[in-house]
Amino acid sequence: MPADTDLNWQVESSWDLAKTHPTFEAVSTRISSACAANPDWVVVFPAIVQTAQQVWVNDVLVVQSNSPDFRSVSTFYGSPQVSCSSMASGSVVRWRATSFTRYFARFSEWPSVQQRSSIVNVFAEGLHTFMAGGLIVLGTIASFVFAKKIARRDVVSIAAASYLIAVYLICMVPAHFSLPSGMLGIHKVADLSFWIGTLCIFRFLDSQNLFQKTALRWLQAFVVLGGFVILISSTGDGTQLGTTIPLFIAPPMLLTAFSRGVIGFVKSGFRPRETLVFFQVLVFLSASFHDMLLIFGVFNSVPLMPVGLLGILLLAVFAVENQLAATYKERDYLRLNLESEVKIKT
Repeated sequence: MPADTDLNWQVESSWDLAKTHPTFEAVSTRISSACAANPDWVVVFPAIVQTAQQVWVNDVLVVQSNSPDFRSVSTFYGSPQVSCSSMASGSVVRWRATSFTRYFARFSEWPSVQQRSSIVNVFAEGLHTFMAGGLIVLGTIASFVFAKKIARRDVVSIAAASYLIAVYLICMVPAHFSLPSGMLGIHKVADLSFWIGTLCIFRFLDSQNLFQKTALRWLQAFVVLGGFVILISSTGDGTQLGTTIPLFIAPPMLLTAFSRGVIGFVKSGFRPRETLVFFQVLVFLSASFHDMLLIFGVFNSVPLMPVGLLGILLLAVFAVENQLAATYKERDYLRLNLESEVKIKT
């Protein structure tokens, strides 16, 4: 638990990890005075993954993100924010956080009064929505533009990854798309979509010889095992366990792909194709490790995986386009110089 702020939060109920949905509850009598002095400021509550947060002012509910029974879900990563004008007249502010899982029953920052709204929701909600739409468009374009021009496997990998990752991003902000399912159902669909989509990304990277064939087979096995655990789980923690299983092999594979990308990038003399391969792995690697540390609770930040996922797929499309352009250029050269080339060879 982080150190308290000058708002003097009094803990009434700490996380009880014996419960399926642990609850944390605290009250503050100083927020009203802080807000009265700064009525244009905002009270920002921490972003806690898969958690229902409720805030009362003098026993009147003023904000709620997700329902505490998790039958209604609005966001996975969002942060509740309340204007000071809604709290200035109250004397007691009560904050309750109910976690869907024991794993995410933690926070690294106390609620605080800030001069302006936090940008957390821009990344946690707005960016997920925008990137989901971008990936659907990207997958559709790739399906039509690259059909019968590159290997079928690569077309399927790029298109399937785009659509599946879009489903994952949509599940992160279910209220924006009026998804009817509760937290457990959305959690399962999100994590299955993420790992199958990620596997498609690795299949495309494999076609660029960024790691050994046996490594991809191991990843497939881990994803199948993790997916099975996700499907049979009846709790959020069981689903989270299944999500964690592929993490035993995916990060080492990413590091291998990155090291090979660097070597190819340098040896090629910074040619366009190798440059794109290097940057697509770098973007994906950076976003992946950032969000893994975020989920493990190492630090508090905004999720960057939407940027990494769209980035690697967009760069993959550029890499394929660059490869096609080089192929067509060589074809046109041979058409114009076929006779002279034959003479040279003979």
